[in-house]
Amino acid sequence: MCNAYNLTHRSKAINEIARALQMPLLGEVQEFSPRYRIGIKQRGLILRPTTRGLTWKWARWSLYIPGVKEQPPYPMNNARSDKLLAWPWRALSRQRCLIPATGFWEPEKLAREKGTAPWSYYTMKDREPFWMAGLWSEEPPDPETGEVRDSYTLIIGDANQIMRIHDRMPVILTNEAARRWLGSGPLPADILQVHPAEAMEGWRVADSVKNSRVEPTPEMALPIQGRDKQR
Repeated sequence: MCNAYNLTHRSKAINEIARALQMPLLGEVQEFSPRYRIGIKQRGLILRPTTRGLTWKWARWSLYIPGVKEQPPYPMNNARSDKLLAWPWRALSRQRCLIPATGFWEPEKLAREKGTAPWSYYTMKDREPFWMAGLWSEEPPDPETGEVRDSYTLIIGDANQIMRIHDRMPVILTNEAARRWLGSGPLPADILQVHPAEAMEGWRVADSVKNSRVEPTPEMALPIQGRDKQR
């Protein structure tokens, strides 16, 4: 389960990976402050289709489930890749989006294991931003302003060998897979593959990143002093 990721690349790099998709874009993302830690229910950047082309949105990371009397009591921030044809994901299986990221954190324990554990941070060896697969939906209109905002969930799948103990990780998409993910057809489940471990690296980080109340800083993604990086 992924509960935190970051987006510290500037808009130039994000726009470059969007153009590399070679799909119609309705504009570029404007300059924004680095997001040193994006946590559950916070705003993250997504790229999603519209009838005229792809558009950027700042959306809430916890999917709003339409058509239910009450929202689930737990946050809908992760959707397992092997459960996308089950409730509630099936109804939104054609509302697919891309989530740009610099890196993400995972605990050093199995997904179902109780208790606390150190966290590790994972990123690409080439330090380029990357796409994570997601689903999106619209939230109800704001009662005061009438504004309609988006929400999203992150697709998670099996972990690769770079993960420290943890058996899940975000589904990372190549450009070719990302283009198919954004298509209008049925869910392309075959592209939800494990990303190659040799393209990534990870290291243990300080416990401060676990606390969503702590002001995010660049240091949250740095390795603990004295520990070697895992490659």
